[in-house]
Order: sequence, then C-alpha cells, then structure tokens
Amino acid sequence: MAGKKNLEEIGREILETARNELYLNLPYLGPALGGLRLQPGEAVTVTAATDGETLYYAGSFLADRYLRSGALVNRLYLHVILHCMLRHLAKKQGRDGALWDLSCDAAVEGILDGLDYPCLNGNHSPAKEKFYGECRREMPVLTAEGIYRRLLRLRLSEYELATLQKAFLQDDHGLWDPRHRDEKEKSQRQDRMWRGVSEKTQTGMETVLAGRASGGEAVYQQVRVANRDDVDYRAFLRRFAAPREIMAVDGDAFDYG
Repeated sequence: MAGKKNLEEIGREILETARNELYLNLPYLGPALGGLRLQPGEAVTVTAATDGETLYYAGSFLADRYLRSGALVNRLYLHVILHCMLRHLAKKQGRDGALWDLSCDAAVEGILDGLDYPCLNGNHSPAKEKFYGECRREMPVLTAEGIYRRLLRLRLSEYELATLQKAFLQDDHGLWDPRHRDEKEKSQRQDRMWRGVSEKTQTGMETVLAGRASGGEAVYQQVRVANRDDVDYRAFLRRFAAPREIMAVDGDAFDYG
C-alpha cells in the first residue's frame, strides 16, 4: 500500500512539473493547462486518460516515461489538453470509435511535431511524417475531422490500422464515451467549459500578438483563424514561439481544478 501511494504521489509531481514547464514555455495556454484535475487512476487506466474534467494517471507509467525523457511527459500532458481544447471528446459520438480515436491522436501529434520547443522534443518518426505528408495533399490543416474522412475512404486493413495506432497512440480514450443520460449531460457541460477555455486561450494569444506584431494584418490573420470552427492551434503556437531562452513568467501555473 505504501509503495502504491508513493507512486501516486510521484505521478502527481511529475504531471505538475510538466504543467509548470509547459506554462513557462507557452504561458498563453495557462487557462487550458490548468483545466484538468489530477487524480491517481490505476483502476481506470494503465497509462493516462481524461473524461474532460479529470486527468487520471497510472503512477508507474508516468515514472517510467519520465525516466526515459521529461519531454515525453510534457508531450503527453499537452496531447491530452489539446484533445480537450479541440473538443475531441464530445465530437466522438456517432463516429467509428477506432477511426475517430486515431484521427484525434494524429491531429494532436501533428500539432506537437510542428512545434519548435525543446521541452516537446523527442517523438518524431518516419511513419508519422509519411502520414502527415499524405494527409496534407488533401487538407491544408490536419484536423481530426479531415483525417477521419480520409481514413473512412481508405478502408484500412486491420494491420494498417494497428500500425497507425501504434505510431500515434499516447493516451487512453476509454472515458470518452458517455453511456448514460447523466454522463451525456456531464459531457455537454464539459464541452461548454472547454469551448470557453479555448476562447480565453485565443484571446490571450491575440493579446500577445498585438504587443509583438507590427501593423494590423497579423492580428487580423490570427483572429480569422481563431473564428474558424476548427482552430489551427499549430499556426497560433508557431506565431508565438518563444525565443530559445525560457520566457520569464510571474506566478505558478493556473489551476482551474
């Protein structure tokens, strides 16, 4: 029991460290980075999973990943947050579960692989890059919806699907499926909450841009992207990529839990 509790505490510290490091590098994501409660959940998942309110984690999984590379934990944390910001959980209803899960993972990993931050390095692969290139021939921005439509047309074999899942899998999506009415109402409430978080994040990004960019054209371009149904967060984050030295930020990471 003591060992299990120790791993739970270690897992929480690892995630809090990841959240704080991401905030130091991407402070405009503050509201989103603090949008999930952290809770040990080895009865729920053997890796990490979210229901839109809580990030459940297995301490042993996080400890192993952290020993391999702290950047891998940072990527995992932001991967989960981006799922929530892009409202992938609520949009799963009515879609093929396996294809939607893969589409969401590929879309989020495409964002992460396009960011030039040392704290997010370390998970590129030829298989992923090949898939991105094929998708970009059909769509300018790799959204989950666009990738999903492409996968439906491809009619992948079980082997091809499993190969792609292995390339992009990061978190457990088992909590994305509301099965009862009260869970559906909870899902709708969470979706509204994350829509609000996304809007606050966009506003913060626009504020940073207004302070850095010259002229109104750059602001207009980012507002135009922000007003789309599917926001290209990769374009936002590239626009605001910090200098090589870490940006100075006062205070701790936001905590909306």
